Amino acid sequence: MSDDAVRLGAFGTSFDLAAKGTLATANLAYNFALPGSWFDQVICYNNYSRLIKDSGDGRDSELNTVGCGIGAGPLFAYLDLIFAHNMLFFSEGSLAGGGEDRWRSRFNINLGYYW
Repeated sequence: MSDDAVRLGAFGTSFDLAAKGTLATANLAYNFALPGSWFDQVICYNNYSRLIKDSGDGRDSELNTVGCGIGAGPLFAYLDLIFAHNMLFFSEGSLAGGGEDRWRSRFNINLGYYW
């Protein structure tokens, strides 16, 4: 393994991460007030991040998530549309060197019951 990457593991697999780089993030969110509604809260957001790799052969990794979180009593749901460019778990994306140039997308639904 080269000194340009660090090996990490999660979700039953391992992956490489650039050993040096800069991580830039930008987040924008708005909490809608809904008096008299079934919902206690509705929060819509856009979260963007980019890993700028210091290695010469590494393409930058980008992730943009657009969605809303909806809460009603102990129930909470996230509805996201996730766009990824050269990102882990999105086809051949890589957080280390190499990777791909193509943007990919996913729709995500997360339901939770909090007590």
